[in-house]
Amino acid sequence: MASAGKRDVWKFINPSLDTEPTLPTLAKPPIATSVIAKKTTLVELTADERETYKLLYQAYKDDNLRISTQLKALSKIQDHIINNISSNNIKII
Repeated sequence: MASAGKRDVWKFINPSLDTEPTLPTLAKPPIATSVIAKKTTLVELTADERETYKLLYQAYKDDNLRISTQLKALSKIQDHIINNISSNNIKII
């Protein structure tokens, strides 16, 4: 299926796997303590620390976009399987 390769989800649906893989989950956004443990708000960060925070935040957004795309692709694949498997064969799955 095309979306399995494009979205890098084959590792989640490959029937040859010995164990069922864990699905990815969306991450929580970084906070000030992600940059400096002693600082609890973004206002307390220096200019350099804010730049580090921006990099962390961009990485968070990129990761969540990738994971969200994978989860949507997995959902579409699941819908396709459910809608196209004969009800006589569902008990086998």
